[in-house]
Amino acid sequence: MSDNSLKFNVTGLSSKEFFDGHSLSNELILITSFSDGHYSNTDDTQHGLHTHDFYVLTWVESGSFDYKLDMDNYRIRNNTLLLLSPGEIHSHYSSSGISGTSVFFTKNYFSLLPNSWSNFIKHNLMRNCPFIELKSSESQNRFKLALSILQKEYDCFLNSHNYIGVYSALTLLLYGIYETPEFKLLTPRLEKAQSSSILFYFSFIDKLESQYSQYHSVQHYAEELEISVNKLEKYCRQCSGKKPSEIICNRIMLEAKRLLLFTQLRSKEISHNLGFIEQCHFVNYFKKNANVSPTKFRKEYGTKVFSTR
Repeated sequence: MSDNSLKFNVTGLSSKEFFDGHSLSNELILITSFSDGHYSNTDDTQHGLHTHDFYVLTWVESGSFDYKLDMDNYRIRNNTLLLLSPGEIHSHYSSSGISGTSVFFTKNYFSLLPNSWSNFIKHNLMRNCPFIELKSSESQNRFKLALSILQKEYDCFLNSHNYIGVYSALTLLLYGIYETPEFKLLTPRLEKAQSSSILFYFSFIDKLESQYSQYHSVQHYAEELEISVNKLEKYCRQCSGKKPSEIICNRIMLEAKRLLLFTQLRSKEISHNLGFIEQCHFVNYFKKNANVSPTKFRKEYGTKVFSTR
C-alpha cells in the first residue's frame, strides 16, 4: 500500500459483537492505491467482518476476490466499482494479487450539497447497488479520467486543506458513475420517474435511514415530508415499485437480521434498539416477515454466514 494508506481506528463497540467498527479519524476524505494483500483476510473464524462510519468507493482495476456484504456473497472481478455506506457489514478475501484505488469520505461531504443532490447520491448510488461492473471501455476510460482528476485535486488538498476542489471532483466522479449505461441498467424504473417523484422518494429514504429505529408508520414519514400518505405511496411505487410500508419493513428487517447474525445482543435488546415497545411485538413482527422466529433465524442462518469458505 502507499504511504497514504488508511489507518483504521476501532470505535467503542461492545466486546460481545462479532465485527469491529472503523472510523475515518480526523479526516474528511482519503484516497489510497492498493495492490497485493490489501484485500487479503486471514481471519477464518469471523471472515474479517466489519463496518464503517464512513463511505467507501473502491475501484478494482485488476484481480478478483470473494466479497461478503451483509447476508449476500459475491465474486468481484476486474473493472468493478464497490460502493459502501456506513453500517453495511462486509468482508473480503483473496488469495491472488489485486490492484486499484479506494476513496474514503465522511458524511461531511453531503452537508455541502443541496439536499436533493445529497439524498440522490447517498440513496440512489451509494446504497442502491453493492457493486457495478463497468463492462464498456468507454465507461472504464471516463471513470479513470474522473478518478485521475480527483487524485490531482486530492494532492492539492493535502497542501492547502481546501475541500472545495476535491469535493467538486468527487461530485463529478459520482455523477459520472450515475451516467454510465451499466448503472442505468440497474435502475430502469428511476429513469422513467418524474423528477418530483424522485425528489420526494429519496427524501423519504433519507428520513427513513435516520428514523427507522424510532418510527415505523407510513403516516409519520408522510407528515415529515408534508405530503399525504397517498402521494407518498404514489412516489414510492413510481420510483421503486414498492409501497412505503414495504420499504419501511425491509429496512427494519435488514437491521434486525444484522443484529441477530453479527452481534450477540439478546432479542429483548434488539427489540429495544429497533423501537419496539415490547419484545413480543418484535418477535411477532419478525416471524410475520421472515416466516421464522428471531432465535431460529440466528441459529440456522448464522451457520451459513459463518461457514467455512
